[in-house]
Amino acid sequence: MTHCALTPGYPLPCSPAPPLVEVPPAPDLNLFELAREAIDANLAALSPHAKRASDVADRAFIEDFCNWERIEAMRRFIVESPAAAIAAEIGQITETIKSVGTTQSVGRYICAGSKTTAPPYTPGGADAYAGDTAALQREIGPGVQVPLNVDGASVIGDGSTAGSLLATLRQISTDLKANNSTALQGGDLSALDTANAAVTTAQATVGARTDRLSTALTRLQQLQESTTQLLSTTEDADMAQAAVNFSQQQVAYQAALKAGAQIIQPSLMDFLH
Repeated sequence: MTHCALTPGYPLPCSPAPPLVEVPPAPDLNLFELAREAIDANLAALSPHAKRASDVADRAFIEDFCNWERIEAMRRFIVESPAAAIAAEIGQITETIKSVGTTQSVGRYICAGSKTTAPPYTPGGADAYAGDTAALQREIGPGVQVPLNVDGASVIGDGSTAGSLLATLRQISTDLKANNSTALQGGDLSALDTANAAVTTAQATVGARTDRLSTALTRLQQLQESTTQLLSTTEDADMAQAAVNFSQQQVAYQAALKAGAQIIQPSLMDFLH
């Protein structure tokens, strides 16, 4: 009976254990791709001592310490992959998120609150948020307004606000460089879940607003069609009927002229005058 070689002091006996699950070597494999393959291999053959961290199946590997040393991809990820390289990739992901935060629409920054003329973040610079939390409202009906934007502070945050996405990613990078496994497995994971929940909430909010605007657009189009139909019924002329009426009026007018000419006949005295 042995104990986990990768987790010194961990008292859980690791045998019996499933056979070694090997992954073909790929020296140039991306670290996150390597981790994904390791997780898939672990889920394909969990050890008898695996303990799920939650009800989500794809997190079962987190507490399956006895299986890690038997999966080649996981072993390479944990033992051979330098934490500094992982931290560097997280840094690049963080900069990408900041770049997304500077997205523009028709020349306006959509994540900057009401300060739409200046970028809310500086990719490659400090993790400060330069926008505000004001909502941009648009009227979609009499007395009905809908906010159009989601400010970056509530989704991405900044580097100084604990629990925000940027601050969490920076802290994870720092803990990786310091090999602080306690923080990585504890507070960092919890903070990352919180930050992910904020992003998910923002996505749900934007989706709900999109559905509301689509419904309002459909209703306004139906109202416009009904109004146009009513206006047409009230003002538009029936060309066939109008032509018949015109012909009848023209005949009546010609008959009146003829009758008038016959009533007032010219006499000899009219010529003498």
